[in-house]
Amino acid sequence: MSTLAAEPSARMFPTARTVFRALVVARWLSWLWMVAVVAVSMRRDAIRHPVVAIACIVVVAGMAAWCTWAVRNEPAAMMTRGFVIAEATIAVGLSVLDGLVFEPGHVFETSQSLATQYPLIAMVSIGFAAGPWVAAAVGFLIGPAEWLAAVLNEFDDWGNRHAVSLIATSLFFAAAGGMIGWLAQLLRRTETEIAERRARDEVATVLHDTVLQTLALVERRSEETDPELALAAREADRDLRRFLFGASARSGDTLELRVRDAA
Repeated sequence: MSTLAAEPSARMFPTARTVFRALVVARWLSWLWMVAVVAVSMRRDAIRHPVVAIACIVVVAGMAAWCTWAVRNEPAAMMTRGFVIAEATIAVGLSVLDGLVFEPGHVFETSQSLATQYPLIAMVSIGFAAGPWVAAAVGFLIGPAEWLAAVLNEFDDWGNRHAVSLIATSLFFAAAGGMIGWLAQLLRRTETEIAERRARDEVATVLHDTVLQTLALVERRSEETDPELALAAREADRDLRRFLFGASARSGDTLELRVRDAA
């Protein structure tokens, strides 16, 4: 089930918070690498539009700074629709503008991309925030974004290997987003079950020390004077134990009741 519709009031489960904290570090490292790539390219006169390159650096720095604040003060804000849209826009936008920023001949080369590792960071955050289908859809857009970057970079020597490269890029990021989103759902479900089990155990402990002991006392003291009250107490005790401890305690409760009836 997707959490894309979640609002800031939605709670972020513990593993997701840990992942988003790690992504904060990854964002800053990606930003530093982007700054280094642009600086080196400017020295080599490989930048066509330095203003656009600097604007991209500023946007990524702003996103990294906001995530640094949010993960400490309002982590649930990183699970909202607005965050997912912003993250997807930056990832796809950087992939497109890579072809516009650099001089012709940059695409399909071994030189570093303006986007660096940001699209993969986006796949992780979107997978945890919105689920596998949204993350896979955004990841699939990276391939078309790189095709548009090639067009903006005035690339015209198209061949089969270039088409295969773009298709492979789309499939890779789509698979990465889908897999990460699926794992996030499994982690959320597991942690929810653990939390519910712990809460039930705490309630069971309290009720066992109060209500169940009271029912047992009522049953023992009314067996001879009021058999109907004793029977009602016994049934209430059995039903409450089944509710608290589930199927695992059902056979034990039945054995206990048989022994107590026989006694």
